Amino acid sequence: MKTRSLIIIGALLTTGCGNNADEADAYGNFEATEVFVSAETSGRILKLDITEGSEIDRGTEIALIDTTLFHLQKEEINAGMRSVRTRINSINAQNDILDQQIENLKINIARIENMLRDDAATKKQYDDLTGQVAVLQPIALRRYP
Repeated sequence: MKTRSLIIIGALLTTGCGNNADEADAYGNFEATEVFVSAETSGRILKLDITEGSEIDRGTEIALIDTTLFHLQKEEINAGMRSVRTRINSINAQNDILDQQIENLKINIARIENMLRDDAATKKQYDDLTGQVAVLQPIALRRYP
């Protein structure tokens, strides 16, 4: 029985040590975890320094996307905002002028009221001045931050 076991072991060893270099050692399925990487912005890819299957660390730059169009659009929006701020400042300056004109008209109205008491002015002069204030006040009330 011992001899028989030795013969079987010897046969297995000789068969296992054969020269089978062209044959595969094992067969099976490989599983991989696929990771989809999406860009935070769209655009033409200028540089891609990675190949399929490469391992990368978190935060590593793997591609460079052309964002020139977005930069130009941002500058256009900024220029528009500066233009709007300039117009607002101009409108506020015009409102300051209107406020001063209203103050001047109120002073003249007070003078005309005194002159009306002494019959030195006409009711039309008073009405003209109060009418001008009534026209200017709604316009001057529009203020912009």
